[in-house]
Amino acid sequence: MLKRFHTFQQIVFQAENFEIEFIASQSRPRARIIGHTAFQVILKKLNQLLHDQSISDHHYKLLKIIYILAYRTGMRINEILGLRVKDIEGLNQFSIWVQPYGSKKQGSQHLLKTDSAERIVPAYALLKDDEYQFFSDFVVEKRLENKKSLYLFSNLNENKKLNKHTVTVPLKLILNQVFKGHHYSFHSFRHTAANHLSLLLNCEYAPLVQKLTDYSENEYQKIRAELLQNQHGQNHWFVIAHLLGHIEPVETFKSYIHLSYLIAGQKLLKHHPDMPNELAKKIMGYNATFKNLKITTDEKDFNFEKNQAVLATILLNDQTNWLQSNATDILNELSVQTNQPHDFFAFFAGTEDSKISLQRFYETLNLLETTHDPKSAAQRICLPEELVNYWYENALNLADIKSKKGNPRLFSIDSSTLLKPAMLDTAEELHAVTYFFEHLQKITRKNPIQIEFILNVFLSRVTASHTGIHYRWKDINQLEHFYSQVKALFPAKFWHLFGQDLQTKLDAKQQPQLFKLAKASTDKHPVVFQKVC
Repeated sequence: MLKRFHTFQQIVFQAENFEIEFIASQSRPRARIIGHTAFQVILKKLNQLLHDQSISDHHYKLLKIIYILAYRTGMRINEILGLRVKDIEGLNQFSIWVQPYGSKKQGSQHLLKTDSAERIVPAYALLKDDEYQFFSDFVVEKRLENKKSLYLFSNLNENKKLNKHTVTVPLKLILNQVFKGHHYSFHSFRHTAANHLSLLLNCEYAPLVQKLTDYSENEYQKIRAELLQNQHGQNHWFVIAHLLGHIEPVETFKSYIHLSYLIAGQKLLKHHPDMPNELAKKIMGYNATFKNLKITTDEKDFNFEKNQAVLATILLNDQTNWLQSNATDILNELSVQTNQPHDFFAFFAGTEDSKISLQRFYETLNLLETTHDPKSAAQRICLPEELVNYWYENALNLADIKSKKGNPRLFSIDSSTLLKPAMLDTAEELHAVTYFFEHLQKITRKNPIQIEFILNVFLSRVTASHTGIHYRWKDINQLEHFYSQVKALFPAKFWHLFGQDLQTKLDAKQQPQLFKLAKASTDKHPVVFQKVC
């Protein structure tokens, strides 16, 4: 801040130059780099909290996305928690606009740490594929809520900024479980991202990058292609500084880059494998305290291999105790974790297991009705094109089903362009459809033949011109069987039996399900599903 203020004075008031001396013993944050293996264990522990019902599904999604964003992008916690839905830009390649907004007078002011902290963060490039899919699914759901000034991260049914302790307390509990002793905090994610970016943008895809990050070679090339204008040059450090919200790389190096010695060493060894002793001493700032370095007067070149143990100790500031971590336990725990890709085709949309909300599925059908373009709809809603095309073809096939008279069975004749048989407008309708999909999923797993029977009966008897399904009295036993199979798909209050003298005509032994339904029927039931003529 002082430097920027002096620059301003120089420009406006022609102030004189003066040198600012840096104090040698500056304080340094005790932040650490969180290895990619440890990060996967952190996410696994988070999954366990969800499985044990220690946190809700909503809270789980918030924490997972926040931790991923912090780990991959280096965003500060205040920057992440202050994000609004409209700060996420793009349709299928999301970038994050970190910016100040609001006013102190209205109580909605959101400030950044410095002016240089305002920036665009390319989440689509920095997140791994599965992480980006999880993030984009969440963003699409939030966009569908379509609320004014909606925070991206908030408690359920609230529209206010999430308290940072909601994020940091669970992380601290997880870190204490994973590590026997540590100095990790949420801020460690930022340090990790800074150092990962320094490796990705300044090193070849060599063991140094492969071991210290979890990016594949394709991901490495993708990130470099998105962030770098050219593959060589010192501008790489300015890119990293910008992504972290620093005005120049000086601050980035001073507080965040912990692997610069390794990066420099790799480049030096590649181009100058034999380094003179005097040059090595100058690079390391050699002084009398380096007593353990094995340098003799008769040696011309510095022997890195012979001194690697001592050099490692110097670079790590003799953090021997910290290095004695429970790495083996972490690796063993991670080895039993299975990360199979999610199969969208294995579940009905609208169910919890499908990871696709009913609202998102419904909005996709709306888009398909207007565009008839599965590719653009998939991009808009951030779903696999193959899945959206599958829905589209099924919807077209259903719309093409005809009655014996040749009329559309599920749609009225004047609605040939629609893909949805009916609108979902009320909360009661949404509840019924959500209930239907969840129970449809359960029954399909246990007894798919039952669902096949229900669908065959439904498609052979339903018509767009009449409410309910009609049976003649001579087929009453068929209705009894159909109802016994289908009743679990909707809440009990939605079933209603309509006909004449049902309680006297129905046999409690022959048609027990219908008899029970007839006794429970009242005029208050909202929907007529069955009709006996």
